Amino acid sequence: GFVVVNKPAGVPVLPMTWAERGCVLNAVVARFPEAAQAGHDRLEGGSVHRLDTPTSGALVYALDKQTYNDFREAFRNSRVTKLYLAVVHGHFTGERLQKIYLKTIAHRPAYVE
Repeated sequence: GFVVVNKPAGVPVLPMTWAERGCVLNAVVARFPEAAQAGHDRLEGGSVHRLDTPTSGALVYALDKQTYNDFREAFRNSRVTKLYLAVVHGHFTGERLQKIYLKTIAHRPAYVE
């Protein structure tokens, strides 16, 4: 199984050390202890993907190893579609809907621009 949680902006997804508190994974494991063992790394638990600390949004946590592996394979094989929505303030001229596609940076494959 899995759970989807709403991550608030300013809260890290994962702890940097065992002693760190106040991240989303801690909250998920407190409610769903099985999530701690679902992934390949105990510091990541069943975290299927991440969001930057300043970013808010939906996070998927696997509750068992099979679900974790299935989700990771889906992300790896581009079977997951991510939609990002920006809330802005001020006056906007021009088109109301802007589509800007991210591209992978060749020499830094873990990053997009």
